[in-house]
Amino acid sequence: MVAYATLSGADGMRLSRAAFAVMIKFSEFFNEFVDLVEEIDIHWSDLEGDAERELKIKDIMKSAPHYEQIAKRWESASKMRQWISEKKKNLIEKIKKEVETEYSKN
Repeated sequence: MVAYATLSGADGMRLSRAAFAVMIKFSEFFNEFVDLVEEIDIHWSDLEGDAERELKIKDIMKSAPHYEQIAKRWESASKMRQWISEKKKNLIEKIKKEVETEYSKN
């Protein structure tokens, strides 16, 4: 693990997407997710120029079968960032204590 790596912005989003991909790939919702993506892609093109396109897409997503389970997988994946940030914080504090102890001995 790289203690100085940043998990905000693009790097954090990449981590969340990678965790989500693994969770979906190895769950029973892989085919449902692929179907949802294809359906959203079709509707996105059909609603081009519509002022409420994003709201309509959101409603379509929520009405999809297994949407709740897929959304829960995304929630779990996004919590990965928090977990890794906490691990980094603990590691940094541990290293800091070790350095302070070593410095005080000398």
